[in-house]
Amino acid sequence: WMTATETDNAFFVLERSTDAVHFEPIGRVEGAGNSQVQQSYQWLDISPVEGVSYYRLKQVDNDGQFS
Repeated sequence: WMTATETDNAFFVLERSTDAVHFEPIGRVEGAGNSQVQQSYQWLDISPVEGVSYYRLKQVDNDGQFS
């Protein structure tokens, strides 16, 4: 994934679900903090579950707020 800019971005949490309702954290990637240039990130699920998986990103700020 990519970001165009970042403000106080501490890290991303990668979450996975098998039902698209209940997600659990499976990884973390450090953010760039503050950036006005495009940033590229990647993460590989090295222990995928059998069947369909749903993934989402949680972006966490330096103050702990997230979206």
